Amino acid sequence: MSFKPDNKKKTIQLSLKLQIIRDLLQGKEVEAIMDEMSKQEMLDTKEFVFEKILEFGFKTKGRKFSRDRVLNTLNDLKNYQKEKSCNFPAGSCRNIDCYDRNPDCARQKMKMEIAILSRFFHEHINLTKI
Repeated sequence: MSFKPDNKKKTIQLSLKLQIIRDLLQGKEVEAIMDEMSKQEMLDTKEFVFEKILEFGFKTKGRKFSRDRVLNTLNDLKNYQKEKSCNFPAGSCRNIDCYDRNPDCARQKMKMEIAILSRFFHEHINLTKI
């Protein structure tokens, strides 16, 4: 899974970014806003949530916080493809190309990833230190 910054224009607007931050801070379900999003908007939202978790994590925990720690939380989904009895090649579930093959399944998985990342934020980031 790669969350490298790129030079492409992001599809999510400032108002949505602010809503995501507000929802994270208030402990609300961020994944609920993804129902009407395009594939690219979903990818950009997932990347944005990941970046905000890293930003707040490093501000509150300093060197005790790591990117790998956040990525490890997504290991709960490592068997997702198998659980869904997917017939596509192993590992294709990690690739967004799967969205074109089975958009409902890919959308559900991305929503689950956002839910896991949001829970991580609520459980591990102490905002009183900012």
